[in-house]
Amino acid sequence: MRIPAHHRTMALVGVILVSACAGRRESGSQADPNLITRTEIEATTASDLYGVIRQLRPRWLTVRGARTLDARSGIVVFQDRNFLGSVDVLRDMPRGVAQSLRYLDGPRAFATLPGLGPNVEAAIVIEPARGR
Repeated sequence: MRIPAHHRTMALVGVILVSACAGRRESGSQADPNLITRTEIEATTASDLYGVIRQLRPRWLTVRGARTLDARSGIVVFQDRNFLGSVDVLRDMPRGVAQSLRYLDGPRAFATLPGLGPNVEAAIVIEPARGR
């Protein structure tokens, strides 16, 4: 059975349109919602890391569970694998100190970072800027 030329043309146009739409969606979307890159940090108007996160990924700063007095039970901050404290420490850190910032949900933070209990809500991990 032979497919008419106009059907082949329409199929080809459909494939091109789908490819173009998919490419546009990928380039306009955020690759990783759990990562803030150095380029993104530099594009903000914030002077500290708390402001960077507030501008780019405000959901990272939202505590969903009940707060406790234990600093390691809400959203915690690490630099590499070193515990720094609650998100308040980010207010004292100029944006230039970070190469990137990564958000880990509670279970992932508990599984990968030292000294955390299972009740940690999330962790923000700072990768230090190179050469600092």
